[in-house]
Amino acid sequence: MTLKLFEDKEGTKLFNMCNFIEVEVGSSKSKEVYLKNIDEKWNIVNIKETVTDGDISVVNIPLQLAPMESKAVTIIFKPSLNRDSGLHSDLFFTGKLVKV
Repeated sequence: MTLKLFEDKEGTKLFNMCNFIEVEVGSSKSKEVYLKNIDEKWNIVNIKETVTDGDISVVNIPLQLAPMESKAVTIIFKPSLNRDSGLHSDLFFTGKLVKV
């Protein structure tokens, strides 16, 4: 897949982790990152995310990205009362390739 997360809109610094230290139950912490279509010939449509931890959510996911386009998405951590372990989550994006 040609979708990648970056720290910056230009896509020069690859995003690989969030530090959500000291987030109290009942509160949340967020991080804005950029989802970029790194392909030069294909649009990506019907973009969806999968997160492996229920206390993590992603908002502002674009429905589609043109070649080399990036858009901001926000990753939110809101710990639940039944959380009894540290946070480790994987985040996956999928979509359908459509020729330009």
